[in-house]
Amino acid sequence: MASKALQQKLSVAVARTVLSLPPRLAKRFARPPVRTQGQTLDPHLQILLKLGQSAPDGFERSESVAAARTYYEGVAKLEAPVPACTSRDMHLDVNGTKLPIRTYRAPSTPAQNASCVVYFHGGGFVIGSLDTHENTCRRIAHRTGAVVVSVDYRLGPEHVFPTGHEDARAATEWVLENAASLGVDPQRVAVAGDSAGGNLAASVSQQVAGLKFALLIYPTTDQTVRVESRSLFGQGFALDETSADWCFSLYQPEGSDPRISPRVGDFSRVPPTHIAIAGFDILRDEALEYAEALEAAGVPVTRTLHASMVHGFIHMTRTKSARDATNDAIDMLRRGLDAPAHTSPSASGPRAHA
Repeated sequence: MASKALQQKLSVAVARTVLSLPPRLAKRFARPPVRTQGQTLDPHLQILLKLGQSAPDGFERSESVAAARTYYEGVAKLEAPVPACTSRDMHLDVNGTKLPIRTYRAPSTPAQNASCVVYFHGGGFVIGSLDTHENTCRRIAHRTGAVVVSVDYRLGPEHVFPTGHEDARAATEWVLENAASLGVDPQRVAVAGDSAGGNLAASVSQQVAGLKFALLIYPTTDQTVRVESRSLFGQGFALDETSADWCFSLYQPEGSDPRISPRVGDFSRVPPTHIAIAGFDILRDEALEYAEALEAAGVPVTRTLHASMVHGFIHMTRTKSARDATNDAIDMLRRGLDAPAHTSPSASGPRAHA
């Protein structure tokens, strides 16, 4: 056990060093560049992935679910540190279960009538926690001035589908119902999340009326089809297809249920939405197709293809390109919260970042 803990600490230290390399040095070490469909992989991430391939640590190869959760805690430590916020841990009563949440307020957050972001962490519905997304929530609070409510929804395999989805919906409804006690303007509440959390945010945005905005960061959106990006980037690009399948096997969703496949859901309640997409990601095409479906339904939607990024880039913010991609997504969230009612934060249509 001690040797594994030491190995993980060393891996985190090496990864932090790689992500902090000067750009010229990273380009030199990353040769030849990795290019697919006109996209060029960020050199820092290319080096990081090479190191990972030499000592694979896919979630499905972990000794146990607990070991996978510990491994993900190490991944979260790759992030650039963010100044502290005022935070408070609370518990919601959801059908007799105590559901942990954590609220964040930055110094710029007003005491009353603040905007609010209900955040759902990533991790395949199996791993991840309030702690793995501490820096992400701090970053959102500082850049938006909103109260951030991070939700520790229940995970598989202990709690299978649709438990996590029900927790996400219940937490969002609680925020809307208790806006006054939180110092929140109920007309300016958004949902946001990354990966599985992006799926939860999309699902909640279809079920809960009155939301102002939704931010989906490299979300999974459709389990009824197998898109091209799954085969293109199924191995060696941060989220392997085998890891994704392992997570779904533990959460046990019904693929045709619109909560797990929001692309086949009801868009009548969906607020203006921004989708941040990683170019080298098995979920890339799902996210693009979801954006197209929202647009076809008349939902104000923007999307940015961060073409050089991999899945999980919000945890890689020690390198400027991942930090810029993360900040861009959060800035779209801020604009959405501040926009006049029933408008998109900027002109609709695709945006692309190299």
